[in-house]
Amino acid sequence: MNENNLLPESALVLVAVMPTPKDMEIAKVLGWYRIPLRMAPKLIDVDFLLFYQTGKFSQGHQSLIEFFAEVKGYELTTRSELIRNEPDHPRALEEYYKIQLGPLCKLTKPIKSDKWKRISFFYTLGNLVNQAT
Repeated sequence: MNENNLLPESALVLVAVMPTPKDMEIAKVLGWYRIPLRMAPKLIDVDFLLFYQTGKFSQGHQSLIEFFAEVKGYELTTRSELIRNEPDHPRALEEYYKIQLGPLCKLTKPIKSDKWKRISFFYTLGNLVNQAT
């Protein structure tokens, strides 16, 4: 990565859904992102995560990618271990990937979706992210 917040050209990137501003705060402050094992893509061992922000974000921050982070590692754990203040949650005992992140970085130019799209996860490369509009 360089000072223009461009990704390394050959970096393997996973675009992941950032469902709520609360989840974004967890990524920024605590440095991790969670993926339910039952919904996880086949490959978790990537270089970077890009975060697609849903309609639950404030006006002007919906349906776009503004932030990314370097992946520092990952482990399998339960939801109750990740979110300890919700021990009675219906999915408390389900397994989740906890992906450790480097600092969240803001893209120089956010990547906007013209129309709302339902995505879960998809892969791309750093050079394609750097060229995206």
